[in-house]
Amino acid sequence: MKYTKGPWRSENAVDAGCYRVYSDNEQIAETYLHGSDDEANAHLIAAAPKMYEVLNEVMTWAHHNLLIKNITHLEAIIEPILAKAEGK
Repeated sequence: MKYTKGPWRSENAVDAGCYRVYSDNEQIAETYLHGSDDEANAHLIAAAPKMYEVLNEVMTWAHHNLLIKNITHLEAIIEPILAKAEGK
């Protein structure tokens, strides 16, 4: 699976009544909830590439630095999130 290059950023598109998420100058998402959540959702979407990268780094670090019994808890939390992001 190929992802749109990060970092992403969100911008208020006042004229359109929405928030837009961009990678470089390419629009990749819009949020329309007609409420107070659309800005928060746009910021969360924009943070997704960095969050994915950090979770992968945490798992790599954990596999090299923790005892097997300690990794199990981290794997149970993080691996389903990474799998969902990968469309699995």
